[in-house]
Amino acid sequence: MARLFVPATSDALYINQAVLTVLPITMAAWFYATNLTARHTIIAIEDKDTGDNRVLRLTANGAVAGDPLQAIHRGSTTFGIASSSSAYTENTWQHAVGVFAAANSRQIYLNGGNSGTDATGVGTITPLNRTIVGAWGFTAGSFTNVMNGYIADISIWNVALTNAEVTILAKGFSPLLVRPQSLVFYIPLIRDNDKDLIGGLSMTMNGSPGIVSHPRVLYPGHN
Repeated sequence: MARLFVPATSDALYINQAVLTVLPITMAAWFYATNLTARHTIIAIEDKDTGDNRVLRLTANGAVAGDPLQAIHRGSTTFGIASSSSAYTENTWQHAVGVFAAANSRQIYLNGGNSGTDATGVGTITPLNRTIVGAWGFTAGSFTNVMNGYIADISIWNVALTNAEVTILAKGFSPLLVRPQSLVFYIPLIRDNDKDLIGGLSMTMNGSPGIVSHPRVLYPGHN
């Protein structure tokens, strides 16, 4: 089972601390968007307090031309956005990876390929103080660009994963099998268990995220 997010009820899962605040950072997830017209936030590490939108964010962006998957990095004033070379597809499970290698280097992958890069210098990312799944917001209690659809297997590493490692994830292998020594946050989102399997963090629920069928993932010990 995975988690269902609905914009009308501002569904989100969050914890008021940043899993990581220093680059490089890689974020990955499976997602299932139900339309090609909205901005669907998959996961973000953000500043919830100062109001200047500092954030690292994975977004399926149906609100811009080409409907790309995007890795968005904003410092205090400047955006750096890497967009996939192909559009995401509605009503099907797909895989997203954003690699934030440095303040002037980010890369996005859709289904293990269709990658795009961006080298805009955006400066420091601190302060970051919230990790959020299914929505984005830059003030406490504020949630926007809510995912309209499903999310599963949220994972964060403290390294920049390679092209080969991204391909492994997109083939359906668990994040536990890819650079496990550098994996710092992993929530499979199976049923309503929203606990991080690596650091033991527990997410707070906003709205009423539902439960839906999980995509096929190969976990350690499976033949």
